[in-house]
Amino acid sequence: MPSLLASPHYQIVAVANSSIESAQASINVHKLGTSVKAYGNPSDIANDPDVDLVLVSVNVDQHYKYTIYIQR
Repeated sequence: MPSLLASPHYQIVAVANSSIESAQASINVHKLGTSVKAYGNPSDIANDPDVDLVLVSVNVDQHYKYTIYIQR
C-alpha cells in the first residue's frame, strides 16, 4: 500500500474485501479518502468502470478465486 500511495502513476479508486464493512475499514485505516469505493466481492470491483487495474493482495492459494472474476 505505501508504494501505491507514494506513486504518481496510480490512484486508488476502490477497495474490495470479504464484506463492504471490511473494505471500508481498510479505506479508513489507510486514510484513502471518502471518494474511494468499498466493495464486498470481487465481481463488483471488476465491473466498476473506474477500475483499470486490480491488485490482488491475498495468500497465493487464493489468487485464482479472486482473479477469475476479472475477465471483462
